[in-house]
Amino acid sequence: SRYQPAWPVPNIVDACTEGIKKCLFLSPRSLHKMARGATERSGQEWRVLTVGDGDLSFSLSIARACGHQISLTATTRLRDEATLCARYGGAALALAELRASGARVLFDVDATALGGRFDAASGGGCCTGAAGDYRFDAIMFNFPHLGLSHIEQPALYAQRHRALLAHYFASARPVLAAGGSVRVALAGQQPAQWAVEQMAARARLTLLQPPAAPVDRATVFPAAAVGFALVEQRTEWRARRKWRNGDLGAAHFLARYGYEHRRHEGDAAMRIDGALEFHFGRVCDNNGAGEASPATAAAPAPAPAPAPAPA
Repeated sequence: SRYQPAWPVPNIVDACTEGIKKCLFLSPRSLHKMARGATERSGQEWRVLTVGDGDLSFSLSIARACGHQISLTATTRLRDEATLCARYGGAALALAELRASGARVLFDVDATALGGRFDAASGGGCCTGAAGDYRFDAIMFNFPHLGLSHIEQPALYAQRHRALLAHYFASARPVLAAGGSVRVALAGQQPAQWAVEQMAARARLTLLQPPAAPVDRATVFPAAAVGFALVEQRTEWRARRKWRNGDLGAAHFLARYGYEHRRHEGDAAMRIDGALEFHFGRVCDNNGAGEASPATAAAPAPAPAPAPAPA
């Protein structure tokens, strides 16, 4: 498998599908280190939520890059662990490594309905200190898509994805911490066709910085938000060559930590030419509530007519 554990993992990983089982042994000393690392977490960690991460490889690359310096909640739309492992061959090891790193992994999380999942009642978020106040510093949706290969009309396809983005932004805003960012990475003509800035403006979110290709640390982990050094990359973590050398368009920064952008298990040709990562933050409500707009933020675009719910 291309997944190489960065932390001690359980003795046996059942891959949920017949024939995929790995035995991974850890020493008492490693167990002690893992337990100690979990207890040393502080309330000042960078609290990250990933959504729509089908095989959890994007979340895993973040965990590898940041180590125990963040509090990571990794989510997928797939309904349970068995479904995940049956669909993706490397998912069992990725899941085990994520859990051993201290990350929380949740299934059946809808990126357009985060408020109901991460609130005081569900206890699903990260508490900032105030009772019942669950917020994340960064919410990330990398190359979202609805599938919909049966739709041949470009206008209808774009409309469905505009709705997806609109509902994602509206859903993310209530669980965003003060000064935090709601992120989305898009490629090609998607930013214009899917009207990403207009959809964000509908949720009273505005650009925090100019969109940029996610090819270096400054874009993926801006110093203003992430004030710590990244973990030194390991050779065995690297994604396969085509995801690292730009053969599929932009070479994502996290490819050096194992991230391979794809829509499904057999997808080895998804291109991300012209990929851009957008970071949005809150703007003040009309009544003055909420966070003030950053000095460098762009003015929000006019809100378009309501879009239909995503399919």
